[in-house]
Amino acid sequence: MKISVLGLSFLALCASATSFGATDVLAKQSLTFKSAQPDQTVTDTVADVKAIFEKFQPQIDSGSRIVSPLVVGGTQSQPVIKVSIEKCVLFICKTVDMDAEMSISEKHGSCDRNFILHSELGRSSSILTDVYSSFDVQICYTNKAGQGPRVDLVALANQAPTYEGGIIQQQIFAMLQLQIKPIVAAVNATLKAHSK
Repeated sequence: MKISVLGLSFLALCASATSFGATDVLAKQSLTFKSAQPDQTVTDTVADVKAIFEKFQPQIDSGSRIVSPLVVGGTQSQPVIKVSIEKCVLFICKTVDMDAEMSISEKHGSCDRNFILHSELGRSSSILTDVYSSFDVQICYTNKAGQGPRVDLVALANQAPTYEGGIIQQQIFAMLQLQIKPIVAAVNATLKAHSK
């Protein structure tokens, strides 16, 4: 994907990003949903990762354009998403290709159920993989009496061994950050589609 030179704020999710060790926090988001069988809704949703990304719509800034539209392939549990975006900065145009394999796994944690939605970026353009090797969305599902089902999400970009701070890192970070809001929206839409 192509990136933005400006550090774009992700207003809906978080005002700023922080760094923690080899991981950069992209965003945090919470959502609720209604279902007569919320536990089953969550089970059905995480079993259908491809459906999430079939609802995903990549986001770009005003200086970018999509040169190859999103293609979702792979299997139901391990979909592959591909998209190419061109960005022009100071009359120099570059294209970043995102080729990401997605998967979701359940982990032990403090919530009723804990999942990690993992995106492996290894087949993407080197301008992307030189900075971040992958990104994860940590998913915390709770269903407390009187509050209803709730999902809290934290998106993290995992630094590559060749990671260096600077303009390129900031642009790649902003590009990934822009994708979190539509990923969360796709998760929400898939939860609603599986609600009973």
